[in-house]
Amino acid sequence: VVDASVRQVSGHRKKEKIRAWRNEQKASKLLELVFKKSNDNQPEFQLEIESNLRDYYASLYSAFETAVMDESGFRKKWEGSWVSHFVQMAIDNVTPPFVKIQGMFDLASHHSRGVEKIRNALSKPKAKNEDTDLSIISYGSPLYRISITAPDYKQAEDEMKSAVEDVLGTLKSEGGSGSFERI
Repeated sequence: VVDASVRQVSGHRKKEKIRAWRNEQKASKLLELVFKKSNDNQPEFQLEIESNLRDYYASLYSAFETAVMDESGFRKKWEGSWVSHFVQMAIDNVTPPFVKIQGMFDLASHHSRGVEKIRNALSKPKAKNEDTDLSIISYGSPLYRISITAPDYKQAEDEMKSAVEDVLGTLKSEGGSGSFERI
């Protein structure tokens, strides 16, 4: 006996399922438009592409999100006249679940313990919000890349501004110098 009462499903899970269903409906309609624009009117071809996208990304909507977030990677993975239309349709109609912004530090310290001072400055910034990911990696001294992933651009920009101020302020207060450039 299986009890599948709707009351036992939490409100959050129910909303998530409805949102996922609506996103899949939207993705199906967008895919139809992609094939119309690319003049690929062969039903077998369309079904094959749709099936391959679902298999690879688990859902059509995820495929559209990926095309927005990693356009070059998507273009490398898929071939055909439909790909350009797919990417453009994704950019025009799908909001990515997060945004990623990056920048590059050029840092220097001529102090005898300059490496420690730079390391201290780079370890200073921390993400202010739980849903933000902040990482700094070395590209070989004196270059360091900072990447911030957040749910929206405003939050990402606020986090970036704060992190840059922390790094440059800390390093300059300890006698070093540095610059920052968005990439």
